[in-house]
Amino acid sequence: AKGCQMPSPTAAATKQEAHPPLPSNKSRKGGLKFEDGGRFYITQEEIDDLPRRFAASAFAKKIKDESEHQLGLHLNDKNRSTWQIKKSNDCGSFFSGLYLWFYEFLVLCYRTTVSCMRNPLKTVASLGTNVFFGLVLGGVYYQLPLNNTIDARNYGASLFMITLNFTFAAFSVIPTFPPERALFNRDVANGLYSPSAFYLAKTFAEIPFNHFGPTILAIIFYWMVGFVEDAGRFFTFLLICQVMVWASIGFFLCISAISPNVDVANLIAPLFFVVFFLVSGFYLSDDAIPAWIDWCKYIAFTRYGYWSVMVNQMDGLTVNALGSDGQPVAEVSVLSQFALEGKDLWEQIGVLFAVGCGYRILGFLAIKYTNRKVGLEN
Repeated sequence: AKGCQMPSPTAAATKQEAHPPLPSNKSRKGGLKFEDGGRFYITQEEIDDLPRRFAASAFAKKIKDESEHQLGLHLNDKNRSTWQIKKSNDCGSFFSGLYLWFYEFLVLCYRTTVSCMRNPLKTVASLGTNVFFGLVLGGVYYQLPLNNTIDARNYGASLFMITLNFTFAAFSVIPTFPPERALFNRDVANGLYSPSAFYLAKTFAEIPFNHFGPTILAIIFYWMVGFVEDAGRFFTFLLICQVMVWASIGFFLCISAISPNVDVANLIAPLFFVVFFLVSGFYLSDDAIPAWIDWCKYIAFTRYGYWSVMVNQMDGLTVNALGSDGQPVAEVSVLSQFALEGKDLWEQIGVLFAVGCGYRILGFLAIKYTNRKVGLEN
């Protein structure tokens, strides 16, 4: 056909000469094989050899020296972790291992504190919530009279309510461990720090943030309700509040450490929470608690917290017992109306603190020995 013309052999030869094939010879520059035209290639053996080349380079040595200087650890074997060195005989004496543990603890405390300070909205929201509840509860129980047994019951209700709010304030620690479980397991597996250093740093670094709000609530509530105007009882009341928050947070930290995720923790916590308040001594007297649940009162932090604030405020106070006609018939001790006569204040505070420590010990055992495979699946 006229419209189709085959290229002539001369034209094809001319086109091939315009784009000549690259020569097969290769030159080596700086360890790389260059082809003509600037292209180069690396063999698989050279790729596999890259880690060794990097480890032997001056740049790798510089990074290693800077890291050791920043950490304050002069490691002779780069394949050994800090935690493995601490456990080895090369670490030296017991005091050297203790020094490394404290170093881990301080670094983790700093990390936790910085993390809390980077979220000021949480602190401000907690403070605002406690101020709000302090004003609301103080307004409900504002300047309660204390003349008869009915007034004494109202006083007991107000003190039980403040105990309840200290427990509510600790709910915010439930999401502490589940979101960090995977990272914690990987870090411990890699030897970055020990479980005890992580747990104690997490516990103690957050104390100022967890206790500040409830302290403000306690101060507002105390003076609005009109409790005993005595410096000793006021500061003892604040001390009880701190120990109560300590025990409450210890309990919820334990729940957080046991739970594999936040959803499970939110399901478990209310179960114990309701039982603890039923056996705390306000809704039921000791004699009325069923035998099958009676044992729970010995581990219920709410019981010792409630008893402590009651004994602190009501010890030595009397009210008029009312007859059937509503008229006073005799003076009775306020504590006798709650079956709390003879309870020692400092004994209750000590038991409350010990229960809080017990919760924390259980929490540490839980975070060390449970859910250890989370984050290590691959």
